[in-house]
Amino acid sequence: MVKFIKLCFVICNLFVYSIHAGATDTADTTSFGDWFERGVSLYESGHFAQSAAYFEKILNDGAVSGPVYYNLGNAYFKLGSAAKARLMYERALRFMPRNTDLAGNLAFLKNNLEDKIELPTPSLAFKIYYWAGSLFNRTELAYLLIGLYLLGMLLWALLLLRTPFRHVITGILVCTAVIFVWSGSVFIYKVYIENQPVYAVTMPDEVPVRWGNTEQDKIAFYLHAGTKVIIRQQRGNWMLITIGDDKSGWVNRKDMEVI
Repeated sequence: MVKFIKLCFVICNLFVYSIHAGATDTADTTSFGDWFERGVSLYESGHFAQSAAYFEKILNDGAVSGPVYYNLGNAYFKLGSAAKARLMYERALRFMPRNTDLAGNLAFLKNNLEDKIELPTPSLAFKIYYWAGSLFNRTELAYLLIGLYLLGMLLWALLLLRTPFRHVITGILVCTAVIFVWSGSVFIYKVYIENQPVYAVTMPDEVPVRWGNTEQDKIAFYLHAGTKVIIRQQRGNWMLITIGDDKSGWVNRKDMEVI
């Protein structure tokens, strides 16, 4: 049992070293507070284009955050740009996975898109494994991991001091180590997925999806503005994308925006 615990915490230490590399989801937006408030004020007064310009300026200057993406998505929606609104809402989801207003606005937008397409549903096993990843953002997961790590170190110290209730402490320590390893694997997978071009949104009003990756290839079907797709492969200026459960084809990179 002691050897198992030692092995778990060797793995835990390796995880902790990797946490800080991918933990930060947002840049410090305090210096952009005036721009953010100005953008919100302009939105509330109905000046949506000017509002969007302020939020874009914040993003262009490197202050990436969920509220900025969310408010920019709202401004684009009011301007009638479903594609840009969808893109901003999807990006905001990475930072605010539990925000009910964001979820409601995104659902309303999707319901009004021309393409009523849902991406393939993950398996039940994957949903159970990735439950924490869908509920928390990267920063929250990182804090969870650090908390579990510190708890594990405290329990380990109690064992070394030969305190009473060693069996109870050992049981809690094993559970902590298992949860840490599971949460750590979810965290690493989440960082990997969010740093890879896995999803994209169709930007023009209509995009041809072809059987091959040239303009001469036959058109298989069309996608419309705001449709979310899975990127399977990239080859030059072309992307192999999948929608639904069985439809795939090649689209020109210029017609898509990676989430």
